[in-house]
Amino acid sequence: MSPNPNEKNLELIQGTGTLDEADSVINRFPQSDLKPGYRRLEIVWKNVINTSISHCIAIYGFYLVFASASWKTTLLAILNLELGMFGTTAGSHRLWAHRAYKATFPLRLILMLCQTVAYQYSVINWVKEHRSHHKFQETDADPHNANRGFFFSHIGWLLCRKHPDVKNKGKTLDLSDLHADPVLRQVENRFVAYFTLGEGWHNYHHTFPWDYKAAELGKLNITLYLIDLFAKIGWAYDLKTASPEMIKNRAVKTGDGSHEIWGWGDKDQTKMPPNSSDTSICQRPNILTGVLDEKDVVDTDKIPKDTFKVKPREYIIVWRNVILYGLVHIFGLYGLYLSFTSAKLATTLFGFIVYQLGAFGTTGGAHRLWSHRAYKATWPLRFFLMICQTISVQNSVIQWVRDHRLHHKYLDTDADPHCPQRGIFFCHAGWIMCRKHPDVKTKGALLDLSDLYSDPILRFQHKHFNWFVVVVGLIIPSIIPLLWGETLWNGYYINAARLFLELNATWTVNSIAHFYGFKPYDKNVSSTETAFVSFIAIGEGWHNFHHAFPWDYRASEFRKLNLTLTFIDLFAKIGWAYDLKTVSNEMIRNRVKRTGDGSHHIWGWGDKDQSEDDYREAVILN
Repeated sequence: MSPNPNEKNLELIQGTGTLDEADSVINRFPQSDLKPGYRRLEIVWKNVINTSISHCIAIYGFYLVFASASWKTTLLAILNLELGMFGTTAGSHRLWAHRAYKATFPLRLILMLCQTVAYQYSVINWVKEHRSHHKFQETDADPHNANRGFFFSHIGWLLCRKHPDVKNKGKTLDLSDLHADPVLRQVENRFVAYFTLGEGWHNYHHTFPWDYKAAELGKLNITLYLIDLFAKIGWAYDLKTASPEMIKNRAVKTGDGSHEIWGWGDKDQTKMPPNSSDTSICQRPNILTGVLDEKDVVDTDKIPKDTFKVKPREYIIVWRNVILYGLVHIFGLYGLYLSFTSAKLATTLFGFIVYQLGAFGTTGGAHRLWSHRAYKATWPLRFFLMICQTISVQNSVIQWVRDHRLHHKYLDTDADPHCPQRGIFFCHAGWIMCRKHPDVKTKGALLDLSDLYSDPILRFQHKHFNWFVVVVGLIIPSIIPLLWGETLWNGYYINAARLFLELNATWTVNSIAHFYGFKPYDKNVSSTETAFVSFIAIGEGWHNFHHAFPWDYRASEFRKLNLTLTFIDLFAKIGWAYDLKTVSNEMIRNRVKRTGDGSHHIWGWGDKDQSEDDYREAVILN
């Protein structure tokens, strides 16, 4: 039997390698005249029926969107769509099919769940089909061969049996990387890019399939934004991308002439002043790892690391706390459900406001004011912060501060109430569910809390906390929604949802912000810089800076995602907050060069890591 002519020319036509100047011969390759051999398509009627039914139901669903469905149901459907698409595009496609970046276990688990929502096979089956598509593109071994027509490559390939070459060639693929993961055991088209979260820049993707961006530019590419977001919190890393020079060479050699301008200086560029440039190869987006300037060369690897390990201990469960916090989570989840079904919009918005008040009482009050004395406050602000902290239902301020000062003074030891060395669950919520280590009590008794007991506002709260927290944190937020006609139960459960979210947001500072992220200020402690935590905890996620400079009222070097800082500055404007303590740039610089992990951003104009493009293309106003 004669060999398949498709196999004979396969390598010539595919051109799947990366390109550089030595690859200019490719533009002399003959145009592919490869056509698939004729075959009789064998219909799989089960798939035809299932697909037809799903389309009919979907059409009726679109009708209900405009006829009787609640807008909350429609929003939930859109959310499911986005989750499913993200699982497919960032997970099955860019992570597992092309290994364009790496992901930690939590992100892989999230992507697997999102991909399951998409209802598009298992990840392994999806990747097998897609790798075949790339490796044997436009041959009989391509599962959705474009040479068989638009309808076939769109959906027809799912409605008939696979070509024998698809099965035979598929068996030769190496899928060992997928089976080793326990979580698992072409034309540019803006329309497609919009509806598939960035997968429509397909000509670029087939040219550089290992580029995690799957596009040269950042247009209509939600998947790219989400991957970059996870990269900022340390869940995605080793992001591979093609250099601008490589892209330029490939477009010149094999493009059809439709490429946009390259950037500043291109002959097609309009005579307008430059605004910005982004031409760096991103191993970690927006992170520069060099030393600060020439005189700051320090071998930080020679700094000894803390080798202390906590001793194994027997955990004595406090069942009262387990039951109480278990009920909070159950009622809170039910409250979230009610916020999308029967609760009034005003009630949901009120719950969000109470969330912000409670969070500010914790972050601006118990934490920055009373734990670290990072600023001073007049009695009206102290009283307001005490009320807000009571709303958060996180012990009295005096108890909260005692535990937090222990955490800083004895970080990562047995005297740390939520010691990160005991695992992420323990420092998130587990430490509340069991009796404290004896060292916590012994060392805690040595702390000086006289500044707290001298404040009559805190003495009152601490003395009457048991009934005061019930009234301020539970009853009042639950009955206020009655003023606009809400039911009592909806008000109660929405407040439970608020409390559930607020508690977990605070706890992420103890857990996520000690496990995931960068350590630009002190690599020898467990605390990290985590944007996600800073977002949900209104500014407390820049935790590596905070542990390096706990007395800085900003709790961060920069003003990013720091709503607490905004609140404090607002009260400072009216004179209620004063003596705001902060750290000089020189002190920060010295600490970074001495103990940082090299991930600190550039300092500003004149830093040795600043690129020539930044100097050349910056716009200096006035």
